[in-house]
Order: sequence, then structure tokens, then C-alpha cells
Amino acid sequence: MSDYESVLRVFWDADSLFRLASTKLPEEQSAALTVLRLTVLNLLVSVTSVDALEEALRSLREVYRKDKSRIFVRRLRRVVRQHFRVVPTPSSKRIQAALSEVSDPADALILSAAKEANCLVLLTYNTRHFLRAERIWVLTPREFLERLRKALLKGFQVA
Repeated sequence: MSDYESVLRVFWDADSLFRLASTKLPEEQSAALTVLRLTVLNLLVSVTSVDALEEALRSLREVYRKDKSRIFVRRLRRVVRQHFRVVPTPSSKRIQAALSEVSDPADALILSAAKEANCLVLLTYNTRHFLRAERIWVLTPREFLERLRKALLKGFQVA
């Protein structure tokens, strides 16, 4: 079994990537930044898709002034290149199968990519779009860290 198969895989939606890119590194203590630090420590594998990355980059360009967006775009590209596994666009058949699990048809692309990459968690700030998702935890970065903290505490309790 490779390291990739034995480590928790977490899929990042575009909005989570967006917030990660616009975090004031390293002084800000955001949940997204903390999840990235867990990736850097090889405690989990961060995954995103070509589509989620492109959406995040497009949003950064639209929201921020030209000079600031360039900084954030460069930062996000560097972080993804160094610390993420980027998966391709899922087949239309897989996307179609995910339509029943999302409230917004555009999110079927993200959900199917996360499932195809065997991720147990999908990080997004739009959890309400995935209320019917099956076989994957859909959490905000903060909710993910809280569940992880509780699991670690439970795992270390003495019987």
C-alpha cells in the first residue's frame, strides 16, 4: 500500500482554495491554513481538481485589484504545485451520477472529482450545496479541524 492510499485524503473546493490564497501568511491562523499545515507535515493529503483550481484562480482575479490578485494567484499556484495532488475532470458519466447528491448542478463536478480521488472529506464553505452527498464528509475547514481534534482526543484516551 502506498503512502497515498494510507493517508487521509481531503478534497478542496474552489472556495476553500480561494480563502487559502487570500490568507495573510504566515501570521493569520485560519482553519484553511491549519489544514494546509497538516498537509505539509504529511498527516493528510490535500487534493483538488483542475476545475476547482481554475475556478479559484478566476475568482481571485475578479474579486481583488489587479496587483493584489496577481500576488494571490501566484501564491495559490505555488502552494498547489508544492502540496496538492491535482486530479483531472471526471467523466461526464461520473458527473451525471453525482447530480442527485447536490443542490447546484455545477457542484456535481466537484463531488464526483472528490469521490473519484477517494477522498473521505470535501472541504467547502458551501456545505448546504452538498446536503445529500453520500460516502463523503462535507465540512468547512473549521468543522473538519474540530472533528479531527475530537477523534485525536478520543484515540488517546486511556481505558
